Amino acid sequence: HGGPSPEQLLSGRDGQRGALKRVEALFGDTDGVVVAVRLAPVFTAEHLQTVTRIHRALMALDGVREVQSLASAPNWLADDDDIQTGSFTQQAALDPSRIAALQAQFEANPLYRGSLVSADGNTVAFLLSLHQVDEAAYRKEHFDARIRAAVAQAAGNEVVPVAVTGSVAVAAATT
Repeated sequence: HGGPSPEQLLSGRDGQRGALKRVEALFGDTDGVVVAVRLAPVFTAEHLQTVTRIHRALMALDGVREVQSLASAPNWLADDDDIQTGSFTQQAALDPSRIAALQAQFEANPLYRGSLVSADGNTVAFLLSLHQVDEAAYRKEHFDARIRAAVAQAAGNEVVPVAVTGSVAVAAATT
């Protein structure tokens, strides 16, 4: 087995197990998958469009409840009397001339910095929340291969290195 799950760590602690169930009901299973895709550099019009396509392709996979990425992370912008709340990729698509400013805003945001894009700006992360996919289902349904195929198709002609990790992915690969 790939290590203790939150439920195993909380066995015998009914109150804490109940809290875990409420968190899972709100935010999805606690065993998520991180998909890292090298798009060097991430903050270009073309690569941000690729991020949107990959986000949608991963979201379309059976068993994926939610995907967090630059295509879903809100970026609050205030211009005079107007407030925009679109994602980084949405804002880049609306005004590609703002991509450098969007990158600076991303890097200045302590909630996002170092999480959705690597420190060198060349790798983007997609955080997948799975629904009813344990290590056995992950392995049986070839989830890793499906993720990689979805990324490859969304990337089109560009060959992009992909890394997939997370407790369920590691457990499926090692059991």
